[in-house]
Amino acid sequence: MKGNWEFDFSVRAGSPVVTVAPGGSASVPITVGIKGQPQPVQLAVATDWGSAGVAAQVAPGVMASGGAATLHVVVSAATPPGSYMIGVQGTASGTFKTSEAVVTVVVTSKPEKREQSDRDDGGHNPDVQQAAAGKKTPAVKPAPGKLGAPPAPRGPGGFIITLVLFTALALGFYYMDQQYGLIDSFLGSPSATAKNAVSTYEGTQTFTIFSAMGGSPNTATGPASVNIDAAGNVLGPVLFGKISNGAFTGEAHTQDGASYPMAGTFSGGVLRAEYRSASVSWVWNLQQK
Repeated sequence: MKGNWEFDFSVRAGSPVVTVAPGGSASVPITVGIKGQPQPVQLAVATDWGSAGVAAQVAPGVMASGGAATLHVVVSAATPPGSYMIGVQGTASGTFKTSEAVVTVVVTSKPEKREQSDRDDGGHNPDVQQAAAGKKTPAVKPAPGKLGAPPAPRGPGGFIITLVLFTALALGFYYMDQQYGLIDSFLGSPSATAKNAVSTYEGTQTFTIFSAMGGSPNTATGPASVNIDAAGNVLGPVLFGKISNGAFTGEAHTQDGASYPMAGTFSGGVLRAEYRSASVSWVWNLQQK
């Protein structure tokens, strides 16, 4: 039998650097290697960036015989851009042995909205160029003595021309209605623009880590947001899916490409989605901004 003095372990991060956008999240694999007689290794986040809006949890919190854990990182939408070093430390009871892996979380800048100006036209619209130069587009005036199009000639030929013009107008109006919802606008129904409108829902996302040794769970909560269109499509930036008949199904994507299946409900303008396993839960609660 090997003695306890031969026991040794090491903690390593699968990715030393991850890039996360404000309001996003990432998952980093943490590997625990054990040599000699196995002993439980306790894992914990040794760095606190809560004041900057960066929440981190490692699960599971105890590795009995080595293997892989996961470091979950959630970044607030208000977190300043920069680098945040997060240490994951392993310890073993009854020994002075420790081992720590460091993951650097790089928070990127928020994408700036493009400012609209006359230059967006690219110089191809003469009306925009004339407006920028302080010139007015001259109004088109009818020629003297002509107040409009001449009346269609009478007789069989005039009837055919009138019928052709009416058909062309009807087809044109049908095409415009399909594109822009003209009939809905006249009847007071939602326009095509309203049908395609996107609403922002904001709230919180909460990570809960359940200890394999029966200890108290660890919880971290941070802000979250999604975009939802009028058809019930949840468009991200982290949570994606579909709302149908008051039920939500979809998935949440992390910055490193991992995904978690999410399910929930949508009622009274409130969206709730969650992922649960034996070691961790990820719950979203959002309402329209």
